Parts: sequence; C-alpha cells; structure tokens
Amino acid sequence: MSKKIDAAQIKQVLSKLEFLRSYTAYLLPLIIFLIALVILFGVRPLMSSNLKKSIRNQSVKNAKAIQRLQSQEISRDQWKEEKKYQDALAADVNHISKMSMQTTQRELLQYGLFPESKDKSISVYWGFGQAYRQSIENLMTQHKARQCPSRQEIEIAVTRTSSMTETIGMELSSSKRARKTSRRASDQGDEVEQAIIDEICLEAARSASFYADPLDIAGYLYWAKPEHSQQSSSKVFEYVDEQDALKNCWFWQIGYWMIEDVFSSISAMNKSCKNVLDCPVKHLVFIDFSPEITKNQKGAQGEAESPFYLMDPNISAVTESVTSAHTKRLSNEDWDVTRFRFAVVINAKSVQKFMNQVCSPKKHKFKGWQGADPEQTFQHNQITIVEAFTVALSGSSKADSKEDIEFYRYGDDAVVELELVCEYIFSRRAYEDIKPVPVKDLESSQDDFDEYYDEGG
Repeated sequence: MSKKIDAAQIKQVLSKLEFLRSYTAYLLPLIIFLIALVILFGVRPLMSSNLKKSIRNQSVKNAKAIQRLQSQEISRDQWKEEKKYQDALAADVNHISKMSMQTTQRELLQYGLFPESKDKSISVYWGFGQAYRQSIENLMTQHKARQCPSRQEIEIAVTRTSSMTETIGMELSSSKRARKTSRRASDQGDEVEQAIIDEICLEAARSASFYADPLDIAGYLYWAKPEHSQQSSSKVFEYVDEQDALKNCWFWQIGYWMIEDVFSSISAMNKSCKNVLDCPVKHLVFIDFSPEITKNQKGAQGEAESPFYLMDPNISAVTESVTSAHTKRLSNEDWDVTRFRFAVVINAKSVQKFMNQVCSPKKHKFKGWQGADPEQTFQHNQITIVEAFTVALSGSSKADSKEDIEFYRYGDDAVVELELVCEYIFSRRAYEDIKPVPVKDLESSQDDFDEYYDEGG
C-alpha cells in the first residue's frame, strides 16, 4: 500500500534548497565550462587522430618517396632515355593520324576531274559515268559474280534443245502453252523442259562465286546514257551546269568506294569455296544509298539515290531517319559521315561471320590524287553496321527478291536474306585538297544541302 506524500514534508524539503537561489547567476557559465571540457577531452583527440592519419598518408609518404629517389643514382644521360620514350609516344600519335588519312586515300575512277576539270566539255562528266559503270562490271568479273540465267536465255536454250531432240511442244513462253496433240506427249515435254531449265540454272550456279546484277547496284543505270537506258522512266544523269555535275561525280565517287568494300567482303567470305552451291554468300541482292531504313524493301530498279553526308540533324528528315536511333554521328571538321545499305542471300549459319567480315580491315592501292605517284598499299576500315534485318527464304533453292525466282539455285544450305544498314566515315583532311568547291559549299550551307538532296542529288 503506497504512502501518501504529505504536503508539509514537501515544503520542508524545498525550504532546505532555498539557499541555491543565490547561485543562479553562476549556472550558465558552469554549463559552458562543462561543454568545453567535453570538446577538449572528447572531440580533440578524434580530430588529432584524423590529422595524424592525413599527414601519414600524404606528407610522410611523399617525403619517403622523395628520399628514395634522392638515394638513387640517376645517369647523366637519363634525359635521353626519357626523350626516346616521349618521341615514341609522339610517333604513335603521328602514325595513327597518318593511318586515319590513308583510309580515305583511294584510287579515283577518273583522274583530273577533282577538284575541277580543266576540260569544261560535258563529255568529261559522261566519261566519269562510263568509268563508274565499267568499274562495276570489272568488280563482277574480278570477284566471279554473275547474273542468273534470264528468261530469254532459258527460252532460247529450251527451244534449241527441243528442235534437236524432236520433242513435242517444248517451246517455253510466258503466254498460254499451245494445245498438245497428246496429253502423254505434253507431260513428257514438260518433264524434259524442266530438266533442261534445271541444268541451265545449275550450270550458271557452278560457274559463279555468287549472283549479282549490275542493275541492282545504285548508279549503274543512273550513269547509262539516255539512248542506252533500258527503262525510259528511270532517272539518268543530266548535265545542268558544271557545279551540279561536279557534285554528282563526287558523291558517286565516294559511293563507288563503298560498293568496292561490299564486293571485297563477299569475296573474302567465299574465297575457300567453289561456286554458289557451296559458298556461304549466295547472292548480292542490291546496294543503294536511299535514306529510308525500311526492312527488306528495295527501291525500284534503276532509281538513283546518290550518297550524301550526314550533317545537321535538324535540316531534314533524311538525317533524322538515319541517325536518331543509331550512332548519332554527324559530319564535322574532322570526318565526313555517310551511309549505305545492301542485302545478300547467305547461309543462315554464316550471318555473324559475314557481319564481322564487313567491318574488318581491307587493303587498297593509292597512286596520289593525280594518279602519277608511286603505287602504295594502304589499309582502311571505315564501316559500322547500325542495323541488320534477316528474312528466311521460302525454300533453299529459290530467291524471293526477283521476278524470275525459279532461275536461282542456292544449293542445299538453309539460307536467309540479310539486309545491313551501314555508316561509312572519311577523313576530311585526307581528301580536302581535291574536294570540289560546290561540295564544300554544301557543307557550309545547310539550306543548300537540304535543297540539293530534296531534288534527288
């Protein structure tokens, strides 16, 4: 049971403490004094420990390092060794800079044209175009590429064979077949006809490393003279003035260098095989420079989209569609950035290896910008793959990308159509001396560039 506190007792206790009231003036200084003691004997040792640690890690450590160095005997010629080291670093920098320029120092399709031709006749520019076409044909021959048999070739071969074997109703035509006098004869004729077609197509596949058609390579039909153009509706080069002609030739020149690299990459992949039937890369479907990145869609045959420099991303939809989702690299004072795309039919197991090959170093010759210097062998590696699409083909022996798909023979490999969108860079310093003034003006005037490309390049 708790005791009740007596009020009288409380008053008695408080009366005894009454004497403290006279010392309240000393209470605040006493509190301050106690806090000072805590800081002096508590915080100060901690701060002192941190200071000692800092001195030990910095000042003392550095002093010992200096003492060790002072104890070492340095050769009087030590500076010479250091100079060798610094010279080696400078040489590496110069070598890398030189190599970056060599990547862009390539053979020209026509010497004497850039930066400005002394010959002002229109034939100079048509001469460049014919050199462009001839060089693509030379690439076909050099890398053992050929077209598949055309429908006309098949018709001629079947007709000739049918007359020699005296079979009935063997004429191949796109129109309805003539009525046969006998259903049995008709069936036999169809079997023989198909056997002839298969043999012709297989023979074409055995005689090539891969399929390719110059008409599927950008610029080939563009540089055909109007009277020789196979399609009257196709756009071909037209001379407007010297400035426009120089711009056309310049951009198609850098485009040809990219086309060269595609052929070189395919050839390197196919170097250890015999023909289309066993080579990994079966068919170069197309190469172009169109700005749209559209999965497995190629422009109409013969339509010319010239290469262009990726510049200010705000000038047009061209660069926005190309760079915004990819590397965002644009041309600047050091580099010219451009792009291209191409598609191949390839063994499904070789896709990654081929992509690596496309981005691998390649060798080229250089004889100076006038073609008169001693020939040198340089190396270039300027391709970055920024997009890749694959589509399986419906069957291992047919292509889905052409009208006459039944005339392709790819062998027994499982194949896909692989489309690659690539960036390509050039060193500005390397070819600045031969870059035409109209092209330099494009680089300094975004409005002119936008207008130039909108008009078709």
